[in-house]
Amino acid sequence: MLETNWVFPGWHGGMVVMTAEITGKIKLIETNHPSNVLAEAEFNKFDKFVNNKEIVMEYGRIAGAYESLGKYLGKEIKNAVK
Repeated sequence: MLETNWVFPGWHGGMVVMTAEITGKIKLIETNHPSNVLAEAEFNKFDKFVNNKEIVMEYGRIAGAYESLGKYLGKEIKNAVK
């Protein structure tokens, strides 16, 4: 479950891009018992850059921030279970 508290859409100025930033909390919950939280992580102004074809528009930069957050979380979980 993803709880977003704050979004900065960034900006695009021709050849220069300011990435979007997001702040919030991720909760990994048990599917059959959503009240059972397995893990919880907070993120503050997460802004790892993912280049996508919509980067010039606000929605593309914001989507890229969520995409990179998901990739980062997956990588951290994979490293933790090794």
